[in-house]
Amino acid sequence: MSKFWDLVRESVIVQALVTLALTITVCVLACLDRDIPTWFIAGYGTVLGFWFGSKVQHVSESARRAKGG
Repeated sequence: MSKFWDLVRESVIVQALVTLALTITVCVLACLDRDIPTWFIAGYGTVLGFWFGSKVQHVSESARRAKGG
């Protein structure tokens, strides 16, 4: 359980939940054939970019630690 709270403290869980919620919202709006507002698309793109960017940063930090640097 302490691993869970460590991830929450590092905001990994929060990032994933926000990204997942926005992705589900976009999918539901698309399936219902509703227009998706441009401001929502812009915000969704920002959140998605931040989420993927943080994953890339985590992988590069892990690789650097594995090399001993």
